[in-house]
This record gives sequence, C-alpha cells and structure tokens, in this order.
Amino acid sequence: MNHIKSLFALLAVLMLAACSEKTNDGNKNITEAFRERWNINEEVIHNSDGSITYYSVTWGGLVANFTNSEQPENWSDYDKIIFEFAEPTSVNTQIVLNERVISIGSPGITKLSSPLVGIDVSDVKQVALQTAEPTTIKVKRVVLTKSQDVGLTTSIWDGECVLGNWTGGFEIPSTQFKNASAGDILEITYTTDISNPSVYYWQLKTIYSNTDKTLEGNANELNEWGCATMGKGTTRYRITLTEGDVEQLKKNGLFVNGYYITVTQCFLLQ
Repeated sequence: MNHIKSLFALLAVLMLAACSEKTNDGNKNITEAFRERWNINEEVIHNSDGSITYYSVTWGGLVANFTNSEQPENWSDYDKIIFEFAEPTSVNTQIVLNERVISIGSPGITKLSSPLVGIDVSDVKQVALQTAEPTTIKVKRVVLTKSQDVGLTTSIWDGECVLGNWTGGFEIPSTQFKNASAGDILEITYTTDISNPSVYYWQLKTIYSNTDKTLEGNANELNEWGCATMGKGTTRYRITLTEGDVEQLKKNGLFVNGYYITVTQCFLLQ
C-alpha cells in the first residue's frame, strides 16, 4: 500500500511539472495548470490548441493548484502574471493569488495582468480567475513574464503625488525621455490606499501630455476607459515602451493620474 501511495505522489508531481513550460524568452506558460474549478456547476475544457474554455458562475473560479508538488511555487524571478483571452470579456474579472485579489478587470479587455513585484510570491499555492457574473471565457494562455535585466536605471520623477478619486496627477516633461529607446521600461513606484473600506480596486492611467492618448506599451492591459488596475499591496508597475511611445514622450512628455494610489517615484529602465 505504501508503494502505491508513493507512486501516486510521484505521478502528481510529474503531472504538475508538465503543466508549465519555459518559453524561448524566459517566460513561463502555466496554462495547463488551470484544471480545477471552485464551483461544481462550472466547466473547464482544455482545447487541442492549448486554450481553455471556461464556463463560469458568479464568483466561482478557474483554478490552478500548486500544492501537490514537494516544493511550493516560487515566482520571485517573475514580474507579472498575464491572462490572455481569445475574445474581449463581457463581465468583470479578477485574479486571485493565495486567496488574495491582486487584479480586477473591467468588461471588454483581452488581457488581464497583475504585477508580482512588491508582493510575496515565494510560496504560491493557488491562483484563480473569477468572473462577477456567469459567462463563457476562452483563455488563450496564462503566462508569467520574466523580470528583465536592466543595464541603466534613471530616476525621471521623484515626489509624492496622492491620487484619490482621480484628483491631482502629475507630469513628467519630455526632456526626461530624451535618451529613451523602444524596449526601455517605464517603472512607476506607488502604494495602494487601503484606508478607505469602500475602495476595493486601484488604478493608474498614463497618457502623452496634452493629449487623450494612452501609452501603447500596456494597451492590452487597459479597460474601456484606458486605465490599468493595480493589485492590492503591489508597489511597482512596468510598461515596456514602443517606438510610438518613445516618439510621443519625446515630443509631449507623460501625464500620470490614478485612483486611490500614491505615486512616489518613476524610473526609466534601459
């Protein structure tokens, strides 16, 4: 009997290891790990193309459990988790990590992500995708993005801007982007205001100054109002700049606003 138990334990570990794979860019595809659901009335179908069709109920959950392995998942080498959808969502969605909501997405998005920088991801036991209403979602893939090596870090804004209910905001002049190139990373350091019990999500909006156009580098992470949602307790958000971003930032500069977030510093990582 002990031999049978050992065999089952070994198979569980091997199956979990097969549920994730490293990609050529160092990122980690964990789509296969999402095989369970929190509500028995939900259905999870793994398709031949690697995608998942998820038939949800209100606040159920498409779940990946990492508790069967001998060691917990350590995601400290990764800076973001990304859910990519085959079609725009029709309801609010959210990512839950170890029973903690880390990102909230509005209807109409094709990608939902959360920064992992600034939160403890050294012991990841469970991750889930939830929907606010019953719906069908086709998940193309779920990816952990690798933290990029940075050769030069330049502080381009330093202060304390308390962003309440879209009050305030601040500008970074175009001169701060004179040495920027496509592929550089804009990093925004902040804290989320958890003092107001009625506030349960936190957002940032980044636009080219004196325009209403949002940056291209995080376009797939924005809701219908051009806002990116930050996870509770996260501290850093990164945007990889496109050629169009660099051109516009060198011309107009950057304007940052948000919802119940206090921004303390901005960096250009090259």
